[in-house]
Amino acid sequence: MENHRPQPSPNADTRRFWDAGRAGGLSLPKCRECGRIVCPPKPACPSCRSGALDWVTLSGRGRLKGWCRIHIAALPGREPPVTVVEVSLEEDPRATLVALDEDGVVETLAPDAPLTLTFRPDPNGFSFPVVGSSEAE
Repeated sequence: MENHRPQPSPNADTRRFWDAGRAGGLSLPKCRECGRIVCPPKPACPSCRSGALDWVTLSGRGRLKGWCRIHIAALPGREPPVTVVEVSLEEDPRATLVALDEDGVVETLAPDAPLTLTFRPDPNGFSFPVVGSSEAE
């Protein structure tokens, strides 16, 4: 029997993020008052507390903020080692998304190196963020 990773439970605040990922894109709320990208999605801006948010499609480009390789079975459905990556988004570096590095791209990258976020489907119908290198930039 194959063990799959736990599935998210989308709610009113996060459903559009997961739907965009399933369609192959990245979408997050952006504050109309201060311009901050709200990540993770919440009903109000963490900077100015405004509830005036618009969902925007983002480029998926970002910068390597940090990464960690986990050598124990910490993520159900994934055999160790698993590399977890923090990516600051190009549109707002304060917004950090966590993704998996399933292709081993961050091992040779310096901090602040360009990365691309994409979504990779899993067998249960969700798509999860993964990173790829943006060396061509």
